[in-house]
Amino acid sequence: MIITSVESQKEAEFKMSFDPTLVRGMSYYTGTIFEISMDEFGGSVGGGGRYDKMIGKFTGQDTPAVGFSIGFERIVMLLMDWKLALLAIAFMPAAVLLVRAFHRKEKRLWRQQWRFNDKVNNRLQDVISGIRVVKSFGQEQRETQRFQEYTERLMQLQRRNERFWATLYPFVTFLLTVGTFFVIYFGGASVLGGRMTPGQLTQFVAFSAFYPVCPAC
Repeated sequence: MIITSVESQKEAEFKMSFDPTLVRGMSYYTGTIFEISMDEFGGSVGGGGRYDKMIGKFTGQDTPAVGFSIGFERIVMLLMDWKLALLAIAFMPAAVLLVRAFHRKEKRLWRQQWRFNDKVNNRLQDVISGIRVVKSFGQEQRETQRFQEYTERLMQLQRRNERFWATLYPFVTFLLTVGTFFVIYFGGASVLGGRMTPGQLTQFVAFSAFYPVCPAC
């Protein structure tokens, strides 16, 4: 019922599945729980569920509620040092906007390459399967020239797409990681000033390496 309802309302492409083995260790959950996973990260990037009695602990009245969190390490960072946490994630919105701005163009470019690759393979298969007809009419040179033109065009598409990829995503990665530089710089100053321990700085840098966005989304 839940899956059917969400599937009928969703506006983005994602897959929902029911997993009876899914568990969460927080005792405040009182109903359905869920995880958000991405193949690019090899697992979960967020999770949540229903917690009807949590709000009641503060208000005195049980209130139905559902929520989720993306990137638990970000919460820990904010609790440790909110200023460093903001520095760590300050450039991430720019990276997200950049990826979204070129997302449609990227899909179009790769789709053109894949379709033309299929066209080249189909052409080659047609020639091989009809090789007797080609040889009977002496069309070997013509078909060879045509296939060379196809492969040349495919090479141009591949070169264009690889150039696009090699230009966009290193810059996105730079935006995602530049915050770590500021964390190390200002965090190091805090360590020298006695406001933070080396272990805390190491933990902070490790947490800042977990990106809540996916460059290829």
